[in-house]
Amino acid sequence: MARNEEKAQSMLNRWVDMKNEERRKPKERRPYLASECRDLAEAHKWRSEILREIGVKVTEIQNEGLGEHRLRDLNDEINKLLRERVHWERRIVELGGPNYTKHAAKMTDLEGNIIDVPNPSGRGPGYRYFGAAKKLPGVRELFEKPPEVKKRRTRYEIYKRIDASYYGYRDDEDGILEKLETPAQDDMRRRAVEELERIKAIRSEAMKMVKSGEEERRLEMEEELERSKVQQEFVAHVPLPDDKEIERMVVEKKKKELLSKYMSEELMEEEQEAKEMLNVNSNFEAFPRNRLAKGTQNRPHSSRRRSASALVASASTTGATGRADGRNGNGRDGPSSAAEFGTIDDIKAALYQALTGIDRGIFGATSSKKSEVAGFVETLESRNPTPYPTDHLRDKVDGCWKLVYSTISILGSTRTKLGLRDFISLGDFFQIIDVAKEKATNVIKFNLRGLQLLSGQLTIEASYRIASKTRVDIKLERSNITPDQLMKIFEKNLDLLLAIFNPQGWLEITYLDESMRIGRDDKGNIFVLERNDDIEV
Repeated sequence: MARNEEKAQSMLNRWVDMKNEERRKPKERRPYLASECRDLAEAHKWRSEILREIGVKVTEIQNEGLGEHRLRDLNDEINKLLRERVHWERRIVELGGPNYTKHAAKMTDLEGNIIDVPNPSGRGPGYRYFGAAKKLPGVRELFEKPPEVKKRRTRYEIYKRIDASYYGYRDDEDGILEKLETPAQDDMRRRAVEELERIKAIRSEAMKMVKSGEEERRLEMEEELERSKVQQEFVAHVPLPDDKEIERMVVEKKKKELLSKYMSEELMEEEQEAKEMLNVNSNFEAFPRNRLAKGTQNRPHSSRRRSASALVASASTTGATGRADGRNGNGRDGPSSAAEFGTIDDIKAALYQALTGIDRGIFGATSSKKSEVAGFVETLESRNPTPYPTDHLRDKVDGCWKLVYSTISILGSTRTKLGLRDFISLGDFFQIIDVAKEKATNVIKFNLRGLQLLSGQLTIEASYRIASKTRVDIKLERSNITPDQLMKIFEKNLDLLLAIFNPQGWLEITYLDESMRIGRDDKGNIFVLERNDDIEV
């Protein structure tokens, strides 16, 4: 059986369609002018036809892919049809039909808001845009609202409304404040009375307890008197030593400890004989300076150190008794007279003695102690056996050094932030010099108090370059904290920690021998280090 499409294309069907077309009336065309139409029904028909054409074209203009030229042509055609529709609606009114212009659709912007379309002629609506035509270049700006320019108020406009009411001077006139104050005042008075009654009750209760306690103490005292009458205890009144006597006893004790530590029995016997022969009390005067210096030059190192230490002990005794007014033992102003010692070993021994008890100066020292140490350092610098230290880096500087004194101090809030006041203790400070690689590595040890098993270190690696016969320039390379647990503790204050121990800058080597090195950096700090090659870092 044939399909419908094949049936429609058959000869018989085409002949039938042709005959039907012949019977129809010729197709009517819409009049060019609406005024030519005399029938109201025909006017409605032509208006409906215009509306259908407008709907088709409005649907087509929604497609943004048609291109700018096609969109503009479609928009022009729609506007032409709109004007023609207005003419037919006016003709319908003239023929006695309804007025369609009252219910005409409004123009909207891109966001759907109704806007007024300007029409300079006043004859029908103005030019409108539909669908994608609203987004064409130059059209979008017509629908965008210009930004509101906020006008800045002048000083006159700001102050013209400020009067006495603004400052609260008329709050009492309206009576509102009085209504609020009265209950608040009564409530405050009631609470004050209750608090007073409570305090009176507490005081009366306390007085009762005091009276009962006094009665108990009176009974106890009577019982104690009765027992004392029976026992008749003997009380011996012993005189107590005053401050000067205590100070003298402490000095004598320290003197004996130092003498027993650093002096041999021979020297002690010689000292005692000299004292008996000269009938003097000062140990420092018992040995003339030239004799001590002469005798220590030919002794071994251990004997020289004991002699120097004995001299320090005598000097400290003299300082304790003879510098109460701010002068040294010889009556001159200033710190302990390091220049009076005969040899460099004597000055070193005095320096080590001065450094006792100040923990390398990291956590501060008194001004007198700093002046005393500075005096010994300056004396050693004036007797530097190596005037050009950078020429002897390989034979005298290469190796491991341990810090014994520094003017770098960690005080106050800085020490608290780093935890060095509470639960972290600062260990030894080592410096490893590798002359072959021109590297300097600083190692700062840390321990957690209460957790001796957890210890770590801050490692700062730097490179140096010789700048002169006595100076080297130092550049920071990298830093690291191990283990990770210690790194987590210092993580927040890592910059503060590196700022304290950062070696970058220049360093002047002011004293150098086989066992000691003294330097000054560009920040004015002093560093005293002793050789420690035997210790594994």
